[in-house]
Amino acid sequence: MKKPMDLRRFEYIIEKVEKLKDLSLDAPIIVEGKKDEQALREVGIDGDILRVHTSASLMEFCDSVAASYKEVILFTDLDSAGKKIGKVVKKYLTDKGVKVNDNIARKLMYALDTTETENVSKRLENTCKKFSYP
Repeated sequence: MKKPMDLRRFEYIIEKVEKLKDLSLDAPIIVEGKKDEQALREVGIDGDILRVHTSASLMEFCDSVAASYKEVILFTDLDSAGKKIGKVVKKYLTDKGVKVNDNIARKLMYALDTTETENVSKRLENTCKKFSYP
């Protein structure tokens, strides 16, 4: 569903990116894989980014995260596989007492008209070009 880009939507996107950058200084971002991590680094995320797809099982990954963090940002894809992973990770971490923020990812990807985290940096770059924004 392609939405027209107007100044208000552009400002909303920039606001969400800046908020994500700020939040990531205190809470790691959980992504699915390497390309997702790379896309968020290209957007300017300097904080910790944890990849679900490592050699550990999903439960081992969640146990490790819960042992180290009290709050995380969940940034999984909005396709069926990403939603499934996100749901499991969110439930498991929440049950372990970890606060899980998955709202900012959903809002940013929706505003950028993408369902895949790996597309975020390219969509943001293209959007910024339209508005001559650095």
